[in-house]
Amino acid sequence: MKTLIILALSCISGIAQEIGIQSVSSVATNAESGDIRVTDTFTRGGQTNLIRITVSKGSAVVFRFHQFCHHGEPVASFSWRDGLQSFHTYPGTPYSANLEFSPSKDVRCVMLQGRGWFDGFYNTNGIYYPAPDSDLEMKDLKDVK
Repeated sequence: MKTLIILALSCISGIAQEIGIQSVSSVATNAESGDIRVTDTFTRGGQTNLIRITVSKGSAVVFRFHQFCHHGEPVASFSWRDGLQSFHTYPGTPYSANLEFSPSKDVRCVMLQGRGWFDGFYNTNGIYYPAPDSDLEMKDLKDVK
């Protein structure tokens, strides 16, 4: 099982680079509880923009946490445990976080916005991942007046 997880993580890293995103994954196990914790950290332009933590027990996911960031600073988080979902924005941040819903009322994406920048994250089956640069029409912020 551990070998399969490590192989899958290496494939994800390669795909992420093709869309303007870098990713690093780590796996930790807890022998006492039997939990496997996978932490995925995604960066865009050298800055952390998403940290995803998934905890599994056996073959079942028991907890998932996503922290959406701008320049490494938390803006919002989304978590799932026991079928319950929670979305939270961090107080005092100068950024906004918006959710877009699909017709089925599932979260389609999370959009972060601030002065002169925009970032987005798509959702597939409760797993958020950074939108490709091409979807965000990333431009050099030095050119934005």
